[in-house]
Amino acid sequence: MPTPSRAREGHVVLRAVLITLAVGVLLASALMWWWVRQADEGGGMAGQAMQTAQQSEPAG
Repeated sequence: MPTPSRAREGHVVLRAVLITLAVGVLLASALMWWWVRQADEGGGMAGQAMQTAQQSEPAG
């Protein structure tokens, strides 16, 4: 029994959406990994902000 054309088109669209979503998740994961690594090394903005806050506290 042949598959109707609309079903085939739907599968193509679904496959394209899922591939795009998977690539987006991988890209977001890589970006988060890089950002956390930079923060741990003190080179990121979050790390610099934390160091600045610690330096501005009064010693006592």
